[in-house]
Amino acid sequence: MGLYLNPGPKRFRMAANSETFVDKTAMLSHLNSCVETDRRFACVSRPRRFGKTMAADMLCAYYGRGEDARGLFEGRTYYAAQKWYTEVVELDSGKGYADVAYLPSPRCPDKPALLIELKWNRDADTALAQIRDRRFHGRLEHYLDSLLLVGISYDRDECPGSEDYKRHSCRIERLGDS
Repeated sequence: MGLYLNPGPKRFRMAANSETFVDKTAMLSHLNSCVETDRRFACVSRPRRFGKTMAADMLCAYYGRGEDARGLFEGRTYYAAQKWYTEVVELDSGKGYADVAYLPSPRCPDKPALLIELKWNRDADTALAQIRDRRFHGRLEHYLDSLLLVGISYDRDECPGSEDYKRHSCRIERLGDS
């Protein structure tokens, strides 16, 4: 009975490491807002073959009391911030496209804006240099006081299943601190 009630993160870990994983962690933000309220009971209903089991495995990993599963969610934490940010994919800067920008919602003017550049087989410093050289931040003039530049580098040559698959490096700096 204990295994049924608290199965741990094993199944979600396997799903999250697969090539076909579709991240549904955005649901956690809503569920966290319901904890310890009269809306604390949740029914995860989806059409057939639409991820109910994966969602249940994710909830078991996130809310489980057994093995520590924080590492499974660390790379997905920006999903919990959706109520604070608007995502802009391929932000046109006039001199190219920044891969992703997260702009704080009007309700959260105290949050920093994020400008993210992704690189394959290069280092994170190269990604940051591209943001600065092409002046991607020029389109975000309203956020220059609190703009974070994020450079992420992935190793494209690693095969799925290898120990280094999805290995990356990341550098974050505040605009003007470079």
